[in-house]
Amino acid sequence: MMLQHEVYVRANTLLLSAVIKNLLINAFGCSVNGEVSLTIDERSIQVIDNGIGLGAKPRGYEGFGVGLILVEDICKKYGWKFTLTENKGKGCTARVVF
Repeated sequence: MMLQHEVYVRANTLLLSAVIKNLLINAFGCSVNGEVSLTIDERSIQVIDNGIGLGAKPRGYEGFGVGLILVEDICKKYGWKFTLTENKGKGCTARVVF
């Protein structure tokens, strides 16, 4: 991964890293062969996986179900918009807009 330019977000570093970490853990847990795309720019964070999509349960990956709830809570605290959408074909996209 190469950083194109610096991005500044007004947020607690620990909370912002928790958002990114939880989105990535969720994406890798649901992806096929670990294919995940992460994009961060001055307006948003976007994580795309090529996995099973939103309607199915991953096999062999069982989390506690709190990662995306934590992401939602942090987003509400800062007034960010969090969306999780099904991709055409397979997988899903998690996006946080600042």
